[in-house]
Amino acid sequence: MWRSLSPLFLALRASPCGCGATALPVLDTVEVGHVQWAETSEGQRLEIRTLCTDPPVFLVPGFISEDEADSLVNLALEKGDWIESEVDQETNDFRRQLKRGGKAARKLLAEFDFNDDALLSSTELAKFAEDVFTMPNYDHAELVRHVLGEVANPKAKVPIKAAANAHLDDFFSKVLREEPHRSSRFSRQAWLHYDGDLLRSLLDRAQAITQLPPDIMRQTEELQVVHYPRRGHYACHHDTSPDGVDEGAIRIGTLGFFLNNVTQGGETVFPGAFRAESENWGPDEWAKLEASCQRTEACTQLGGLKVVPKKGDGIFWYNVRSWAVDKIRQKRQPAGFGEKAVIWGTVHCAAEVLDGEKWFANLWLHMTAPKARRSGGEL
Repeated sequence: MWRSLSPLFLALRASPCGCGATALPVLDTVEVGHVQWAETSEGQRLEIRTLCTDPPVFLVPGFISEDEADSLVNLALEKGDWIESEVDQETNDFRRQLKRGGKAARKLLAEFDFNDDALLSSTELAKFAEDVFTMPNYDHAELVRHVLGEVANPKAKVPIKAAANAHLDDFFSKVLREEPHRSSRFSRQAWLHYDGDLLRSLLDRAQAITQLPPDIMRQTEELQVVHYPRRGHYACHHDTSPDGVDEGAIRIGTLGFFLNNVTQGGETVFPGAFRAESENWGPDEWAKLEASCQRTEACTQLGGLKVVPKKGDGIFWYNVRSWAVDKIRQKRQPAGFGEKAVIWGTVHCAAEVLDGEKWFANLWLHMTAPKARRSGGEL
């Protein structure tokens, strides 16, 4: 239970949705550096330190012990059914169209010919590589050599007709197979049921931090354990999207924690944090920031909040606004309100592991029945 006199849970007093006592509790940021404490049912005291007020991000030092971190890694290794970085269904549909070649391939490539000159520039092909192959780390000269030959100008534009006949699916597949770090996401993941004392204790700690009610805690997704090898990373993304909110697939909050000390790199970065100009941003401005953060090196070059991996430390943040969750629980949400519900500033990335490896766990506080949950590839 909570044992603090600070104004931790504003929604217990009032909520923008006018829901009164039924509103979800919301952990108050107060100010950067503010410290508050929670106590679990097992008597463990947890420090909660505000790292950023907008977006609301908190550090939980020593969320788990080093021995517990090692145990989670071993449980994931023992489970064995690892899932590699995934490609979504829309991307697979694009690739099937490309494989058909001829008119189908030309039609797809023409969608990226933004100036309608029947030639694909480096910018246009970079967008193609990112959208169709989730490969933002695109090398234009490499593709030019494949399509136009070794002696071609490495900055040349590529004719759509030539590109359509160049077996681009085979080309990009080979690149990603040999250099998986060129993808927007390079990692593998395993999922752990909340069986056993350790994993059940994690839920107890999460409930102590958030004070979310039992009906929410029962929807918590299985614990995701992620392994990033050297050069592993994950480009900027949101853990909950507007479409997901509209469909009811809502990760209310994310509680992530580091399972090892990374030799170099591997920070969790929020590039939208500490941006005064973002106060008046809408979805378009946030989309531009996210797009600029897709190449791997951009993750740590755009400023914001950077959390250095420290074994055992946890990071907690809200993905959606509390009033939106209240409306959904009461089935009062208007159609298409996901854009207003998402906290856009929670866009974040996992920086490249420059040396060593990184182990990380995600505990997502969810609002969705298990059959409606999205796959781990849609984080």
